[in-house]
Amino acid sequence: MAGDTKRVRLVRRRGWYGIARALAIEVDGEPMGAVRQNGRLDMVVPADARWLVGRMDWGQTERFDLTGVSDGQVIDVRAPFTLNSSRQLGLVAPIPFRFAVAGDGFAGR
Repeated sequence: MAGDTKRVRLVRRRGWYGIARALAIEVDGEPMGAVRQNGRLDMVVPADARWLVGRMDWGQTERFDLTGVSDGQVIDVRAPFTLNSSRQLGLVAPIPFRFAVAGDGFAGR
């Protein structure tokens, strides 16, 4: 039912990290697909979804809180430059991707 789910679009912006690899996306531990650089991933997630995380190789991103994300919103995924080797390798720190809600949504696009 429509009230039990919400549509969310992830847009992975151009960045230096993982340039040739896809970022696998999970919502509350369930695989949702993968997004490549300059790509997008349209998802239908439970309305009460709590978090989103990205995985690449052995590393993972920090969790992104989905409780404030509304139906039809866009989440930008960016990989800012860092010289921190722990973040680059994803061994101790999360891999360097950032999630942020962007714009008014994508309904009808």
